[in-house]
Amino acid sequence: MIDKKIISNTDETSGNLKGTRILIAEDNEINIFIIKKYFKDWEVDFDIASNGEKAIELAEANTYNLILMDLNMPILNGYEATRAIRKNTSSSNHNIPIYALSASIGISVDDELNESGMNGLLYKPFVPLELYTTLSKIIKDSKTK
Repeated sequence: MIDKKIISNTDETSGNLKGTRILIAEDNEINIFIIKKYFKDWEVDFDIASNGEKAIELAEANTYNLILMDLNMPILNGYEATRAIRKNTSSSNHNIPIYALSASIGISVDDELNESGMNGLLYKPFVPLELYTTLSKIIKDSKTK
């Protein structure tokens, strides 16, 4: 079952992203600019992959706490990149939380997210405080598993 993050307004101190390592797979320059701004403010350590192939390379070479995966990217889309990351058992990110970051909604998206091995869907556009709170919760929950 896909975890769809519907977020309520909570206070930013409910989690701490400082020092968290996140891979952002996104090809839209505006989205990258916005995410970079907030991640720098939140002291998140992040890498950016502008296509699915680069996301796979970075996931194999580094250890992350979370991967945010755009669904529609060049070379390999987010579904294909997630499948490849999940299949690579030598990667330290084999079981990492991978969340789609997308404006897409619908049952067909749910089915493909599930089939590809993604843990859930975060909707774009996002409200920064809600994104902060949600990412904090995802990371906290993944550490307790």
